[in-house]
Amino acid sequence: MGHSQIELLAAIVDRYDQSEQPVRPADFARTPTELRSIRDCFEDFESKHLLAREDGDYRPTVTARELLELDIDEDELLFLDCDPEE
Repeated sequence: MGHSQIELLAAIVDRYDQSEQPVRPADFARTPTELRSIRDCFEDFESKHLLAREDGDYRPTVTARELLELDIDEDELLFLDCDPEE
């Protein structure tokens, strides 16, 4: 997939806004290995209150939107544990 954590979060928000529907990890993965990694990221984002479950899928939270509005270097985001590039 080749996305950083912030790029993945931004893509989730964009997809949600465009479709006005909850998203799922499979929407962002092209291979089974990538799907596991993306699923881990979704779960990590949920644990950090950046995504919320809705009918088994996910929607971005206000916190996710606020984080994306900040102009900070991704290297400063140490609280995000997932690695979507695995």
